[in-house]
Amino acid sequence: MDNNKLPYQELLEKIANTPESINLYDQITSKFKTWINNQTRLNATNMNSLVAFIRSYSQEVGSLVEGQVSETLDYFVQSNAGWKVSSNPPSSEDVVGGEIFNNYVKNKASGKFSHAEGNKTEASGDNSHAEGSETVAAGVNSHAQGKATEVSGNNSFGGGTNTSVAGNNTFGFGEGVTSGYNNQFIVGKFNSNSDDNIVEVGYGKSDTDRKNIFSIEKTGIVLSGTNSLSSNNTANTLTPKGYVDAEIERLDKNVWLGYIDVTSVVYHNTEAFTKALNDAAKEFTKDTNPPSGRSAKNGDQITVKITDPTSSDPDYPEIWMFRDPDPKDPSSETPGKWLFFSSLQQIVDASKTAKGLVRIGDNINVNSEGLISVPIGGSGTSGSLGVLRTGDNITNSNGLISVPVGTNSIFGVLKTGDNIINTNGEISVPVADNTVKGVVSVGENIDVTAGKISISKCSSDTYGVVKVGDNISVTEGKISVPQASDSVFGVVKLGGNIIKDQNNNLSFEWNEF
Repeated sequence: MDNNKLPYQELLEKIANTPESINLYDQITSKFKTWINNQTRLNATNMNSLVAFIRSYSQEVGSLVEGQVSETLDYFVQSNAGWKVSSNPPSSEDVVGGEIFNNYVKNKASGKFSHAEGNKTEASGDNSHAEGSETVAAGVNSHAQGKATEVSGNNSFGGGTNTSVAGNNTFGFGEGVTSGYNNQFIVGKFNSNSDDNIVEVGYGKSDTDRKNIFSIEKTGIVLSGTNSLSSNNTANTLTPKGYVDAEIERLDKNVWLGYIDVTSVVYHNTEAFTKALNDAAKEFTKDTNPPSGRSAKNGDQITVKITDPTSSDPDYPEIWMFRDPDPKDPSSETPGKWLFFSSLQQIVDASKTAKGLVRIGDNINVNSEGLISVPIGGSGTSGSLGVLRTGDNITNSNGLISVPVGTNSIFGVLKTGDNIINTNGEISVPVADNTVKGVVSVGENIDVTAGKISISKCSSDTYGVVKVGDNISVTEGKISVPQASDSVFGVVKLGGNIIKDQNNNLSFEWNEF
């Protein structure tokens, strides 16, 4: 057989070259040549129909044709459709494969009555169907489509990209979704598969980062992200749609009817207060329900103001709503009643003793979500105002900040004493003079080292400090020397005949006595 020719082309050539003595060309070719040439697909069904029709002409002609083309037909159906042609019509026992389309070399249909189309697809399960690219339908009655999808579970479906369905009677569709258990419904991408679930919606990032954003367990518990919506969780319980619709219908009918004044006595008397509200409902609905109005219905609202409130009564209006637990059943044993709904209390500005509204001032930030924050304070005269952390020598007790009194060993606060001036928190000391104590600047012959003042001892060529010796008195820092006498050393005045030159040298002027 010429491998460069398609099988049906060789079949046509054999029919055309049949001996004319049996009129095969005239009787058959005219009926089937056009039909064969026009076929876009040749499969086992068409080929077997052709053979059966040829047999019907006569046993002789049928035997001749069958003998001449059996090799071509056998090659064609085995390599392209997977059927083994026999002398009898095929049955399930005779079928050893399925049918192939598109890529007749790389597609495979080894399962009975299987179907493989697309590119590099494989239908190995009986009655299976594989389509797309690199898909595998290995389970019985399975279906695989998309890209690199594998379905090994029986009666299961897989689609999308890199989907793997191993459970029976399971549906998987999406990207990287996987199911290893029976009777599951999986969609999304990169789900986290569990035998506890019957439904999973995956939204993971990769094969190593799998998670579900929604799942339903076999027990009926619904999981949404990390929040459990089960019948035991009243905060997140899923409510039947019919009940929700009925409740919405009831709440949508809420109607504000009007405003009434009542006395404090009526307000505190349940029977009298209820009658006042019922009478008001009828009065307010006369226009829409003439002539006498209607009774209160579920959702009706009336504003109430106490005209003479006591110290324990609200001095602001309130809204009362009529609620009927079963508005569709007038014979219900639980009648409706008026219930407090909300207050219309005026919101005042906040103060030290009352809660209320505040305005945002300087150095406070408010973001788009209403979150208030205070910046961190800066330092120095140019720093920004803000919050600070307590540092050394500052005590914080329940938010109360205190600083200890300063001592020789402890840093702290001080009080200003004499000769210290405090102006708006700025401390200054005046300059000292003859009458005021204060700061001085260091002059000549005085040394300052690390804040310590010292004066050197005086000598013949250096000014400095001296110790008081004999015949010198010190009173309150005032030095004095007594006047000299016959018995006391002291100071004297220069008398006659004593001369002091410019160098303080003394000399006597000798005169005759």
